[in-house]
Order: sequence, then C-alpha cells, then structure tokens
Amino acid sequence: MNLTDTDITVERRAFMKLPMEERRRLMAEQAEKVSIFYNQDGEWQNLKGEKVASRFDIELDDGRIAHCWQALSQPYNDAEFSAGLVEGIEPDVVYLRVEKDGLEPWTIFLRRDEMQAIAWICSGALWALEMQDREKLKQ
Repeated sequence: MNLTDTDITVERRAFMKLPMEERRRLMAEQAEKVSIFYNQDGEWQNLKGEKVASRFDIELDDGRIAHCWQALSQPYNDAEFSAGLVEGIEPDVVYLRVEKDGLEPWTIFLRRDEMQAIAWICSGALWALEMQDREKLKQ
C-alpha cells in the first residue's frame, strides 16, 4: 500500500481526534509490537558490552539508584541529547537526558511506551514542519 503525504496527514489527524485513553491503548499496542521485535533480536543487546557506551548512576530523591547505560548521544554546539537503558528503578527502563548551555543536566526516566509516545509526538512535530516547508515551496 502506498500512502501519500495527504493520507498520512489525514491518518494522524484521525488519531489525534481519538479519546486520550484510546490513543494510549493504541500506542501501548505499538510499543508491545516493537518490544517483541527487540526482544527477539538480541544483537542490539550486545552493544551493552562495548566500551564506547557511557555508564553512570543517578541517586533519586527516594534513595534508589538508577544505573544508566547511554545507548545514543547527539552533541551540538551548546547541548547534548542522550538516551539509553536504565536499571534499578523499574517500571522505568529507559532515560532521556539533556545537557544544555552549561546548566545542570536533567534526566527523565520512562517506561517503553512513554518513550515511544515522545518519539511519536516528536516525529509528528517534525512532519508538520516538513509539510509547512513543502507548502512554502509551492507558493
């Protein structure tokens, strides 16, 4: 099936019109499908042993220790964004970290479905920008 830009935009609009609980249910289903893929393909898990990965611990207010393993990092001139796995504070199993303008870094710990929701809304925002740019080019 070939979807056009218009089809995808309509599909996203329809999704956003659904009640919040239905959107959460659908995103949880998608997260489960993705997690099945990652759990079956163990190759990505072997990356944990590579020396390039950064490991660090964060003590939470409640005394628990979040053991973090950086899977990915994107540096910029004034910022660095990173994400990875976290152990010891289940049900949260991933983190997103922002270091910007020399300020104290902030880290958010998430469940899989929450991280997927963030990826979904970020891709939606980027898609909206892309569509806006295309409209400008048409004019």
